[in-house]
Amino acid sequence: MTVRAPNRDPSASSAAGQLLVEDVVFGWAAVICHCTMSWMDNILLLSDSYKVSHWRQYPPGTQYVYSYFESRGCDREGWDEVCFFGLQYFLKRYLSGKVVPDESSNKPAISDTRGSAQKESEAELFEALLANRLYMERKQSMLEEQICSLQSSLEETRQMLNQSQRVCEELKAQLKDEQRRREKHQQEMKEQIDSQRVELEELSTELAKAHAALQQKTKELHRQVQENNERAEKISLQACTARQCETELLGALMEHAALQLSVREEPSPVQKLRTELEVARFMLSEEQEAADELRRKLQSVTFELEQFAELQLSSFLHEHRRHKAFEADIEKILQHLGQRHPGIADLPTPYGAGGG
Repeated sequence: MTVRAPNRDPSASSAAGQLLVEDVVFGWAAVICHCTMSWMDNILLLSDSYKVSHWRQYPPGTQYVYSYFESRGCDREGWDEVCFFGLQYFLKRYLSGKVVPDESSNKPAISDTRGSAQKESEAELFEALLANRLYMERKQSMLEEQICSLQSSLEETRQMLNQSQRVCEELKAQLKDEQRRREKHQQEMKEQIDSQRVELEELSTELAKAHAALQQKTKELHRQVQENNERAEKISLQACTARQCETELLGALMEHAALQLSVREEPSPVQKLRTELEVARFMLSEEQEAADELRRKLQSVTFELEQFAELQLSSFLHEHRRHKAFEADIEKILQHLGQRHPGIADLPTPYGAGGG
């Protein structure tokens, strides 16, 4: 719409009236028309008289459509009433009423004084409307600036909120990753503890088996030592018996030789006795050598048994020390895990609760 500057020339009253009519038509004279609709929602400014059937261009809730010259129908359901529109619609209240006769129409309706006063009032009204219009435009520009500032503030706030949301989402993602890593680490530690517990149980089983085998071997060793001692006692008893028999035999032979010498019998029996004595001495020497051999074997077997017992004892002590060191290491590991993860310290172990 074109804004025209006020004209003080009385001859411009028709132009002022035309501008006033334009203001009335386009919604700027809201005070005169008592119109509460905004000019942005005015159906006259948003529609075309030849396109009234295009119902999508009208605001929601529109019940009537105004045409310039004729009543047109509408394709939309319920829009079957169309009113006439034109300048006569606004001038209806001025044109309706009593009909003025011809003779009275020849008379001047308004005197020159009243006409000039009316023109002045129209000019003042135009100036007031123009001032009001300029004031409204200034207010509108101020409101637009405020709206722009509010929109910029809203955009900044939205950006800050989006950034905060992104940071919050990143922190949530990091927290979830950390929680996932912690759960994975706890699961791995639990699996390691379970595997170590299984290894400890296997080692305990092997240690128990080794201890049982060691006890069995110790019993067998003691039995062998006892058997060897009994055998050595028997051999020594046999040696003593052989010496005693040899002594008795020698005594008997000496007595017999003395008796033979004293009697001075024939030398043939003496020779026979000497032969028997030599045979007995040879047999005694063989038995003595066998006894010595048995004694040496007994000593070697005893020495081997002592060495085997010492080796078994040292092996048992080494296994015992290694097992104790392993238990100490496991206890330290469990204490360290209990300090970092309190829930793991209460897990049962082969040595008691909490690795103790």
